[in-house]
Amino acid sequence: MKSSSFYFWVDINRKGRKKLQCTFQLREQQHKESPLLRLDIIVQDHPNPPGYFPLANQVIPCPHLHIAHPDYGDSIAYPLDDNYAKMYLTEEELKEITVILRKFLERCNVGNINDYNYEYQAELF
Repeated sequence: MKSSSFYFWVDINRKGRKKLQCTFQLREQQHKESPLLRLDIIVQDHPNPPGYFPLANQVIPCPHLHIAHPDYGDSIAYPLDDNYAKMYLTEEELKEITVILRKFLERCNVGNINDYNYEYQAELF
């Protein structure tokens, strides 16, 4: 994906043989090692670090969204229905990887997402 002056990548990482994991990330070319957004769908609950921000020292259940912070990087997680996270997914939507991808692309402000074909490959999950 490309904006007017920056290049961005969206990663989908589905790994784990014994325990399935699934994560979506938005990264920028100049700072690839630091995701701007990370949506954890199937991972462990996330303990937020101590600090002076909402949800400090709280354990955030999965699924959750990490949003880059100048002081904390991507170490802060937010529940999907949090007003800051804005990733409203129903239980039914969380069962469909293609729906999750579309919602994540919307959250990343990707243009023309209706122009893409989304196909589910059942043998991967």
